[in-house]
Amino acid sequence: MRQLLPLVLALGCGKELNPAFCAAHPDDPRCVAAGDAFMVDGSGKFDVAHLSPATEAMLTDTSMVNITSATTIDTSTGMINPPLQGGLVLASVAQESGPNVMVIQAANLTLGQTITVRGDKGLIFVATSDLSVNATVNASADMLMPGPGGSQQTSGQGAGAAGGGGNGMSDSGGGGGGYGTTGGAGGDADQRTGGMAGASYGGPDALVGGSGGARGGAPVACPSSGGAGGGAIQFTAGGTLSIGGSIDVGGGGAGGSAGCGSDGVAGSGGGSGGMIYIQAKAFAGTGMLGANGGGGGAGASPMGATFGGAGGNATITAGGSGGSGGGGRGGNGGSGTNPGMDGTNSTGTDQNGGGGGGGTGRIHFKGPQPMYASSPPATST
Repeated sequence: MRQLLPLVLALGCGKELNPAFCAAHPDDPRCVAAGDAFMVDGSGKFDVAHLSPATEAMLTDTSMVNITSATTIDTSTGMINPPLQGGLVLASVAQESGPNVMVIQAANLTLGQTITVRGDKGLIFVATSDLSVNATVNASADMLMPGPGGSQQTSGQGAGAAGGGGNGMSDSGGGGGGYGTTGGAGGDADQRTGGMAGASYGGPDALVGGSGGARGGAPVACPSSGGAGGGAIQFTAGGTLSIGGSIDVGGGGAGGSAGCGSDGVAGSGGGSGGMIYIQAKAFAGTGMLGANGGGGGAGASPMGATFGGAGGNATITAGGSGGSGGGGRGGNGGSGTNPGMDGTNSTGTDQNGGGGGGGTGRIHFKGPQPMYASSPPATST
């Protein structure tokens, strides 16, 4: 009986494979056949959404990591400042369907101080046991700077369309970026329709950031600046995920519009919110989640005498405010179930239209329904 005991422990009881065995033996035919079946569903199996079985097999760190000072994470380089005391860091791994992501894993993770995330890839936190978010996690865009894995202005699957030149020196506004909801269209100018709103796209099958707003119409020498897309971030816990703080992946506000010699510049579109994906066996806490859109910029007045104001970055509870100025006003960013608002049309000769607001991003949870306040409302599987 003593000789059989190790085999029983290795393979697990009955028909269930032991996850620890498969983590140590990913090439075992029985583990390969199990595929990506380790679900966080109360059965004792463990799956990290969006990651392949080969990557999941690497997530075996047994340390307890507690972040107790303000921390910056750069997903472009994989650098964490200050460095973590323990834990496993995978700087870049493939998703099953989607762009590469950075992964941080430990047995237990506690995020106790503000964490700011930037870079060209989304980020996945994994705790094989419990994960606590007791502070602010900021993965939002800041004007032209995307959140982690978000797109720059005029880029992304839901990028808005650029404005253009109208009659005389009038220019139309750029469209806001879309994602979970559409962005807002740019405001029209004299004989020129504003840029089209960015479209809604995607879903929970891939961890993807938001899209950028488009530039407003302007002379070549004086381009305007659209807002960037919010970031993509995921929290997976094999046990309990407790959120007592806030997680923000809001879109960036568009830059203001200026004069360019005797010609004014139209407002640009705001960036869309990004994605928050949360996954656990159990949830606790009363945290806040936000993936709202950035505000569109305002157009300048005729001849550029009065500059157009910049759109505001999204907040965790609301879309960014549209800019105001001498021309068409920028549209507010989307929030809740609302798309980004259209930029205001210009109303006179040589007037410039406002940029559209960015649409919302996506918030999705897998597991029992948590009681977190969120904008937009979360979807679930």
